[in-house]
Amino acid sequence: MLKAHRGKANHDLISWLQASNWHYCLRLPCDVLLHGPHRYPVEVSYLWPPLGEALFYRNVGLWLDGVHRCNLVLANVKGVKEPWAVITDQPPTLLCLWQYGLRFRVEELFIESQIRSQRSSKTLAFAQLLHA
Repeated sequence: MLKAHRGKANHDLISWLQASNWHYCLRLPCDVLLHGPHRYPVEVSYLWPPLGEALFYRNVGLWLDGVHRCNLVLANVKGVKEPWAVITDQPPTLLCLWQYGLRFRVEELFIESQIRSQRSSKTLAFAQLLHA
């Protein structure tokens, strides 16, 4: 499953994901236009749920043309700076949000391991200087 932060979702990526049968959870910026039951598209930011709640939509059209269809999960999570708008090819559920949230844990672990590796390299280099 591909998980990506705001600004990564675009026509080409969604087309490729759909053609390749890859599953995805992609976060959208708040200014993305969506097509739903209304006559005209609306920005994601107009659909935010109240704090601590989530909304689930099926078969939403993306961007101005509305060509790409997907499911949408909107969540206004307590303790998070901005609400989340996550598009997916999977059923729109809280599980989808949880899976997207795992992305941050993986990133944190990766960054921590990089920092530890850099510290170890610096410590080793310093130790080699001391014993030279």
